[in-house]
Order: sequence, then structure tokens, then C-alpha cells
Amino acid sequence: MDLSGPHSAEWPPALAAVILLGLAAALAALWELLALLQSRAIDRPASAALALTTLAAGVTVMLSGYYQGGLMAIPLAGAGAGVTLASFPAPRRPVNTSRPPGVGVIGLFTVLVIGRFFGALPTDLALCLLLAPLLAWIPEGPGLRRLRPSLRGAMRLVLVAMPLILIVAKALARFNEASAARFGP
Repeated sequence: MDLSGPHSAEWPPALAAVILLGLAAALAALWELLALLQSRAIDRPASAALALTTLAAGVTVMLSGYYQGGLMAIPLAGAGAGVTLASFPAPRRPVNTSRPPGVGVIGLFTVLVIGRFFGALPTDLALCLLLAPLLAWIPEGPGLRRLRPSLRGAMRLVLVAMPLILIVAKALARFNEASAARFGP
């Protein structure tokens, strides 16, 4: 649709369809993989990984030039962390009946799409942020599955947090470069 007048669309209709289908496929794959992880593990790994990633996504979107879009992620991350912490005293459901982490996945995806298409979030950082929660799968590997659940839980948090720190640092460096270019040293 050409909202600004005839021939003003940035993408041809075919490219727009490919991009939207790709976004839908990425969202569905992330949701399914994290739901499967959540149902397999005792320590609710998907919720914690999503809360950390949503916080990092918010900061990265703010540093990428869209303050209000990134600010939206802070309460989402806080709610995700709160729900995760509150779920530990609750009795654990039998395996394969855990609820999927839908709200966290949709929240993260929304922040990244807003930052990418309405802000100046680079595609490489958006993809890294989108894929970061999947690093929580690593402790489910063959040799690591035998470790204590608490050790695997800590390992999950470290594995997800390390690239997030690097992503935020890269966004901060880009922000500082852009600020220096605009306002001088």
C-alpha cells in the first residue's frame, strides 16, 4: 500500500511478501523451540532467557535511536523476570505440559521489529537478539544433560547473557560514534 501517494512504497509487493513471511516463520520457529525447551527442562529456561534478551533488546533499541520503542521493553522484561521468579515456588507440572512462553516471545519479537523498521536497529543486531534465547538449549546437549539442574540453569543464564552483553556494547559503540560524528568530540 502506498500511503504517501502512488509509487511511494519502499518495497515492491513481492519483496514485502517475502519479508513478512520470513518474519512469520522466524517468530513461529522461535516460539516452538522455546516452548519445547520450556517443556523439557525443570528450571524454566525459556522464561529467564526471554527476560534477559528483552531487557538487552530494549537497551539496544534505545541506543539505536528509538528511545520510546526501547523503553517499551523494560516493563516487558521486568514482568518476564517477575513471572519466572514467582513460578519457582509453584509445583512443577509434569513434563510436556508446560505452558509455552508466548507473551515473552511476542514481546521480544515486537521490540525487535519496532527497533528495526521504525528505529535504526541494524539487522545483524536484531537477528542476534532474536536468536540469543536459543543458546539456552546448549545445556541440553548430550554431555551436559547429566549435570545438576542448578548448574545447567546457571550455565544457561551465562550462555545467554554473554552475547547480550556484547550486543549492547556494540550498540553503545555505534551510538557513541554517531554522537561524536554529529556533535563533535
